[in-house]
Amino acid sequence: RFASMLSLATVALLSTSFGDPCTVHTPVEMYLRSTARLPSPTPFLVRVCHAMVHGPSGSTRQAFNSSIFYNGDGNWAWRFTPDVAGTWQWQTICPDDHSLEATGFVTCADSLANGGLVVDETEPRLFRRERRGADGSAAYAYLAGIELDYLAQLGFVNGESGGGCSLGNLTAASCQVPALVATTLERLHAQGINHVLTQVFANYSTWMSSFEPHHPPRISPSVATPWASHDQLELNLALFRTWDAILAIYGSPPYEMTFHMMLYVGNKNVAWPARDSSADDVYWHHCLARFDAFPGVVIDVSKEAGGYGVGNDYITRRLGLIHAMNPHQRPVTAHSGLSWSNKCQETSDQSNPCTFVSVQKHFPGDFYSQIPQYFSDTAERVKTNAAIGLPTMQVESFYDGSPVGPRQTSSLCNGACCRGCATTKQMAVDLRKTMWEIAFAGVAAVVWYRTDLAWDYLDWPAIADGTAGWMLANETTDQGVNNMRSFFTTPVETSQGAQPFFVNQTSSDPTACGVYSMSPRNATIRCSIGGWVNLIGQVMHTTTLYVREKGTTFKLEVPHAPGASVTGEWWNPTCPPRVNDCRTAWVSPASGVISAPNSFTEDAVLTVTHR
Repeated sequence: RFASMLSLATVALLSTSFGDPCTVHTPVEMYLRSTARLPSPTPFLVRVCHAMVHGPSGSTRQAFNSSIFYNGDGNWAWRFTPDVAGTWQWQTICPDDHSLEATGFVTCADSLANGGLVVDETEPRLFRRERRGADGSAAYAYLAGIELDYLAQLGFVNGESGGGCSLGNLTAASCQVPALVATTLERLHAQGINHVLTQVFANYSTWMSSFEPHHPPRISPSVATPWASHDQLELNLALFRTWDAILAIYGSPPYEMTFHMMLYVGNKNVAWPARDSSADDVYWHHCLARFDAFPGVVIDVSKEAGGYGVGNDYITRRLGLIHAMNPHQRPVTAHSGLSWSNKCQETSDQSNPCTFVSVQKHFPGDFYSQIPQYFSDTAERVKTNAAIGLPTMQVESFYDGSPVGPRQTSSLCNGACCRGCATTKQMAVDLRKTMWEIAFAGVAAVVWYRTDLAWDYLDWPAIADGTAGWMLANETTDQGVNNMRSFFTTPVETSQGAQPFFVNQTSSDPTACGVYSMSPRNATIRCSIGGWVNLIGQVMHTTTLYVREKGTTFKLEVPHAPGASVTGEWWNPTCPPRVNDCRTAWVSPASGVISAPNSFTEDAVLTVTHR
């Protein structure tokens, strides 16, 4: 067991850590019991109590403060996550309740966990994991995600009362995630999704009210709210403990999913406390004190920040609070920027309160004809943001409301605001191609927006009558499902040891050749549709290429020096994930000319390794 020492003169200590033993990149919790009366009118009121933490040499955060929060049943808690092995010392300070003051240390061992996301110092378009390779190399995190705004609410259906973890322990063995939440996340993880946009709390979407009741019934209006009293000064800890379990289990190995936590929203019919009131402060301080230690967390101030009458001033103030209560330096953003500007500051002379930019951009019209616009617009944003050290995340660009499965016969595009919603399975094919273009323009993350999962949760992964929607539709027969799933599996697989990011467009006429290549540079790539076209992009080590339209005359030439080796693997996005015949390997063709397999009917993905 890990070593720990406490001064017990004024504090009754119940436990010293979530982890047993304490390990790197795993949340640690200390919790304390006060000998004083609970504060009136509520123990949730914001206090100035905090823990001063000092880490060993080598830590990126050797000294920081962690806020103490009320965790129910007379317990106060604070959390931190060690980023290096060694002895971590701490001291709690609480001027208005000295019985919560103590000192101690905890010795933490190394682990195989990769830690949270940080902006890569040498390639600011990308996130990397906190843990570096043994040679100091960055472990890039390529995020392929989906929006699931009612994730925690799945823990309160069918009479379930949410999940949680044992007091003082956030290990997987000590946490329980409700069945429907677990089934959903297991399914998404198996499909290659490693990034979930979600809201701490959303009530219901007005525009969904016109839809007929689904089977099983929709989730919203939400059963579990964040509050347990009319004045909203008491918090409903059942909801927050459900989040604890989700973040503890699915944010850790073997999953290490990222949870993009949107703390506020203006258009989901939430009766928020009056802005800047004591109740408002209770909610914000509790969220930040509770969630910041989890490595899988990305902090987003608000869905469509500043919109729907919320105002930029309020959002800017809350961004300031986020930074003040972000000792682990989790990535911070504002969904769509301030009031859909896709920027986090109103004027260029202001300091930027975001550490990455979340972009929502829609081009009206059919998706396929707008592919060049999505690509060029995204590439320009990536270039501009990277110049000031900020990655770009695509969080919303189009909607998929196409019918999937036998029980859904009509589209779910009623709430699509921007004339960009797929109503047929063929339109979902074009969405996939658009998504590839956005990814290859250099973004750090892409998000598929499935309407019946984002605006409610109409498509459950376990259906009593045996039918299924997107979550369980037949992978071998339902082409629409494959169109959605195909993107998620591939980037995760090809990113192992690869650098699949875009440098520049490889053909002056993307509809003629439609091939994009990544950098760094070494061997020139050429493509041909009737005649050779020299491409700008070049390959070194492992690179991923995307061929948007693969006709029978399409060829690639990858010249290489004598004695060098060029190998590769085609992948068919229209195949079900993880099916062997979706892949066709080739090794060092003498001519250097590679043709995609004739069985590939539409677009194709090629992974090239040059040695």
